[in-house]
Amino acid sequence: MVHMYIDLTNIAEDKEYELEFQAQGDNELFDARNIEFFSPLKLKGTYRLLNDVVQLKANLSFTIKAACDNCLVSVEKEYLIPIQETFHKDSESPEEYGYSGYKVDLSPMIREKILLNLDGKIVCKEDCKGICAVCGSDLNKNECSCKTESKNNPFAILKSIVGGAKNGSTKK
Repeated sequence: MVHMYIDLTNIAEDKEYELEFQAQGDNELFDARNIEFFSPLKLKGTYRLLNDVVQLKANLSFTIKAACDNCLVSVEKEYLIPIQETFHKDSESPEEYGYSGYKVDLSPMIREKILLNLDGKIVCKEDCKGICAVCGSDLNKNECSCKTESKNNPFAILKSIVGGAKNGSTKK
């Protein structure tokens, strides 16, 4: 990921400054998931320096392109992540963000915000039906006539235990 820095060289104490960055995201951030950045990362907000603590209030926005986890259709999803963080000078605590000298590297915080706010499951629509496990047909577009009940289903025995109920109920 391209590094985003706040330069504190000519910053006055307790004065608010505007911040605006744009950079291309690194697709390696998503590891093995089929996701890529579709737009640049944009960080816009304000910061101030007070007693060696940088206070940041900003919004991080970007768009990703991914395959739906259910049906594999291509999906674009926009994110807008509000950020309110502090950066402490010479801090080595894993509980807080730190900086040294006159540069605050925002990249570790941005990386963390993206990963924590990214959906665990990306779907094209909330009621996506996915694909047929037998024939691979997109069930959102058409029904298939494949038999989905398997003889090797380890839960098939439950039907006989609950008296053969077909609707998931324990009542006949």
